[in-house]
Amino acid sequence: MKTLTGKDLRVYRIKTDYMGIPDIGPEGLAIHALESGHIVRVASADIEMNNGMVHSLSYSYMWTEL
Repeated sequence: MKTLTGKDLRVYRIKTDYMGIPDIGPEGLAIHALESGHIVRVASADIEMNNGMVHSLSYSYMWTEL
């Protein structure tokens, strides 16, 4: 992906194991800024809403670091 300021980002999904079974654990999202090398993880909760999705961000998360 390319940001409005022209920086290239790689956005990907992280799948995890649960009780030894591959790929059924919690999933997360990550954003990797290719120029600076910063990686930001976004935890994705397994909570279903009828009007959107639930995500959590770290308190130290800053878009300006990307």
